[in-house]
Amino acid sequence: MTAIAESSKEYPYLWLSECQKFRIIRCKDDLQWIVQSWQSPKWRNLSFHTEWNSIAMRWSALNVPDSQPTVTTSTLPQEERDILSAIMGL
Repeated sequence: MTAIAESSKEYPYLWLSECQKFRIIRCKDDLQWIVQSWQSPKWRNLSFHTEWNSIAMRWSALNVPDSQPTVTTSTLPQEERDILSAIMGL
């Protein structure tokens, strides 16, 4: 299995803004959340957070959900992450 770069379109995300220009991912090591913006040809990191509520404080204009998503996909095999991404929008 090949690792997908965190800047890739295929990397699973936990939240995507309505305009689809911002997203939140969980880092590969499952240590922090990363807020990213789309700048062609890839997603670029804007900020890193170890507490979910700090995302909303820093990025209030994005209307990030108050509570963190309850599903983490970092420990699942790639096939299962793909299925979760398709079903739940992760």
